[in-house]
Amino acid sequence: MAEQEAGLELKTNRLKEQPTEIWVDYDREIDTFYLFLAKQPQPSIAHYAKDGCYLLFDPDSREIIGFQIEHFVRVFLPKHEELQPFCSRSKRPGVLTRKLQTEPLVAYKAVRNCVEGWAQSSHTPLLLRPA
Repeated sequence: MAEQEAGLELKTNRLKEQPTEIWVDYDREIDTFYLFLAKQPQPSIAHYAKDGCYLLFDPDSREIIGFQIEHFVRVFLPKHEELQPFCSRSKRPGVLTRKLQTEPLVAYKAVRNCVEGWAQSSHTPLLLRPA
């Protein structure tokens, strides 16, 4: 698949399945959250999507394999109700991200919902589709 005039075309097959493995990490110094649909981080290319969020995709297959979210605690969490239970339990990022690491499916679903919303937005220069 080549880049289109309308934007980059990425595959979403893995987003449609219930993940069997999820790797998450939070870098407190730069307030960035990482999520991979794998046991460990994979080689990927980051494509800026919206609001400090990047889609991480496999360079060969163009399949979305993860997400990188900048300004995670300061900006992203307050905007997403599905993650509010984690915010109310602790305002400290270290405790918060440990909770997300023990329940990474919650984080994955929240991020996936954002991506699906962006794909329907006319302002998104990105085509998301199954293979």
